[in-house]
Amino acid sequence: MIKNRWFYFGIFVLGIYFLIRLIDQSKILFMFPLDFANDYSAHMAKVYFLAKYGYGNIVPNWWGGFPLLKFYHPGSAFFALPLFYLFNNVQISQYLAILLIYLFSFVAIFYIGKIQRWSIIKRIAFFLFFFANPISISYLRVGRYGELFGFFWSIVLFLIIIWYKDHKIDKKFLFFIPVYCFLLLSHISVFMVYSSLVFSLFLIKDLREKIFVFFAGLAGLGLASFWWIPFMIGIKKTFVTNFYGLQKTLLLKAPYTLGDRVTSFIVPFVFFVVLCLYWKSSIKSKKDLIFYSVPFVLGILFFTRLAAYIPFMNRPIPDTYNLYFIFLSLFLLFNIRINRLPNLLKKCILLGLIIIPVSGVLISYHFTPFFPVYGDLEGEVVSIVPLVDESFIMIGETGQIYANAVYSYAAIKYNLYTPAGWGAESVSNEYRNRLGKLKIDLDNGNCGDFLSGLKDFKITDVIAYMDCEKILQCGLKEKVKKEHFCLLGV
Repeated sequence: MIKNRWFYFGIFVLGIYFLIRLIDQSKILFMFPLDFANDYSAHMAKVYFLAKYGYGNIVPNWWGGFPLLKFYHPGSAFFALPLFYLFNNVQISQYLAILLIYLFSFVAIFYIGKIQRWSIIKRIAFFLFFFANPISISYLRVGRYGELFGFFWSIVLFLIIIWYKDHKIDKKFLFFIPVYCFLLLSHISVFMVYSSLVFSLFLIKDLREKIFVFFAGLAGLGLASFWWIPFMIGIKKTFVTNFYGLQKTLLLKAPYTLGDRVTSFIVPFVFFVVLCLYWKSSIKSKKDLIFYSVPFVLGILFFTRLAAYIPFMNRPIPDTYNLYFIFLSLFLLFNIRINRLPNLLKKCILLGLIIIPVSGVLISYHFTPFFPVYGDLEGEVVSIVPLVDESFIMIGETGQIYANAVYSYAAIKYNLYTPAGWGAESVSNEYRNRLGKLKIDLDNGNCGDFLSGLKDFKITDVIAYMDCEKILQCGLKEKVKKEHFCLLGV
């Protein structure tokens, strides 16, 4: 296999960059994230609501009341909950939860490496190549906490699958059941994509073992049924039914989808190349051919965009698939018997181990911004929010501050209410349309309808950006005026 020395440079480059990103992200301990590139605020609010109201209960702070975690995977919130109880601070609990995910993921990769007889150097390299690549770093920066938690369980699932790929299924395979359950509860998109490997395992086993795999899968689903059954029953009435991850990215030629469209060509193509190199260098077996045929077919469907038209397969976002193929590509790469390849291919692989870490850091540095510190706009908002009487909405886009993040900040810090909120997975289209009509009425000068809407939603205050005069003309009273924002009372 590839010698350890070829991984030293990649470990150094990616390790330093990964550490820099972790240190930069620690700013979240002191500053509540209010920027647009920000899923952290949603996850922190879910942990706070879970501690305050309990799983499945109605949270009155958002959307006029919504059932907590009924339409979003609850695993990551439960994972951070003990940390919140320990520190009584959602920012600390969220950051520590991310660090623990990385730690536990490294342990799982360590044992995968042990099974494959990789050196310690290669296990460290595998971890960094997977978690310090540009896509994974964007997950850290944006705060895709639920999906990161799902990727940890997918690594544990892969550990079980890769062991039993080459061993007879025995009683220890029962560990598969809770792992499969936790993966579903952590993130349904990751669950859907990585279930393809469960199917791969199913295909290569004899009849007795197939039955074992099948019923173990059913048992895992059964353990998680307390969440997914109500989810499936109620989903048709919510905004979730309109979400199609691949259709809204791979099939749209909008500027904001360019990155997804490019990576969804490059990543599966690299997987195909690595798979061919692995097959060329390996001791060929029917079992390997069948096992890897499933991700190969999935890669073809993703690469050709056909997956965007297939129900369920089109639900995950492109990056979920990209990280799936990156993980498999790394696993195959680390198992290539490089001396069995022609010299030209050998040199290309070794050169790639130098070029890929450098190019990955440069791409990430260019496209993924660092954690933003507070400026004048953030300072104004955090000074105004405590002055809200009870319920509010934000009007006006700054391009810098995310209204949903402010709703999280207001709920966590001051227990304030809003008819809006972060994420609309529990909200019907009819409700969202009614709420959106407020801004439409204001823009059209329909003050009567605007005021009537504020009354219907029981809104006591409006935080406005650069629209203060327009709203004052509708009869609201100015309570606070800043340079960019104002607080108006109904």
